[in-house]
Amino acid sequence: MKINQKIWKQVILILTDSKEIPFWLSELLRNPLSEVLKMPDLEDVCDGEVASPFIERKKISADYLDFLVRQIESGDRVPDWTVLLKKRFHALHPYLNSDVINITFYRKPDSVTVRLDAETYKLVQIEVI
Repeated sequence: MKINQKIWKQVILILTDSKEIPFWLSELLRNPLSEVLKMPDLEDVCDGEVASPFIERKKISADYLDFLVRQIESGDRVPDWTVLLKKRFHALHPYLNSDVINITFYRKPDSVTVRLDAETYKLVQIEVI
């Protein structure tokens, strides 16, 4: 799947007002989509460099939600990661058996994932790692 102009505009609208996103992403959003798509892939950048965003459309399955619950309940994760997984579960649970578009922006080693409802392009979640 490729980022199209409609998705790009929606992401800009959502993230422009967000207090959650890092400065590097706000700078990236100032670029036209054509320039962003020319950026190198994640495997071709070094720490501190920005890579081309990755986009995918995924169906939220019961198996995936169960996996998140097992990870949360296992207690094997550091507290911050457990909080992140809980937020992801709560954001995605209403989308069981529905498609979500994930757009992940990278500034190695950091990332920001924007999840959109695949039908309406409405925000599902912003996840900053």
